[in-house]
Formats: sequence, structure tokens, C-alpha cells
Amino acid sequence: MTKQEAIEIVNNHLQESSLNNGNTNISKINDTIDVWWFNIPPERFSNDLHLLLKKTNSFIWIKISANTFNTPQNIFKLRSDVDKIDLEISSNMENDYMVDIKSGGTNYNFNPHIEHEFN
Repeated sequence: MTKQEAIEIVNNHLQESSLNNGNTNISKINDTIDVWWFNIPPERFSNDLHLLLKKTNSFIWIKISANTFNTPQNIFKLRSDVDKIDLEISSNMENDYMVDIKSGGTNYNFNPHIEHEFN
């Protein structure tokens, strides 16, 4: 499934065009560690931010409302070499599921931001 296809599925579900390429990031589960990995510019947290977490035959839609994190670099690890928030959201169902496990972060739990899981 492509990013555009996933965006269309969510927008059809909402019956409006809320998600677009500019406010949405997508990730598949990493091949070496059970995480969805994102690098997001901190300023993107000023507006609604949508994360699409691909599974084998489904995906999870996470919505982070505008200004939920006024200073995301205080909650998540900031990669200073690229000035982006570095998220590793655990996909391990038995340990830390939906928690940012990136070292230097605060183990933030994304469960409250799950809007829908599409099968």
C-alpha cells in the first residue's frame, strides 16, 4: 500500500480531505527492529499531524492534534544532525506496544492518539 492509497482510505472514512502529503507520514515496520520509524521536522507538530503505521495487511492511523506538543524536542529525541524529531514507535505486541522507544526520549505512549485501525 502506498502513502497516497492510505491517505485516500482515511479521507474516504472521514468523508473529507483532511489528510494530504504535507501533513501525513507513513512507515512500515522496520526490518531489523520491531518499530515504525519516523523523522519529522519539529515545526510539523504546530498543525495536525497524521502518522500511518503499516502492518502486513492493515494500518493504524494516528492523529496528533495541532500544538499537542508545543516543544516536541522536550518529549522526543531530536536528531541534531538533521534537526528532526526521531521517533521509533514499538510494534512489539508483547512489550512497549505503541510507545516511542527511541533512546533519549520519554517513552511516550501513542495509544491515546489512535484514531482508527484499517483492515
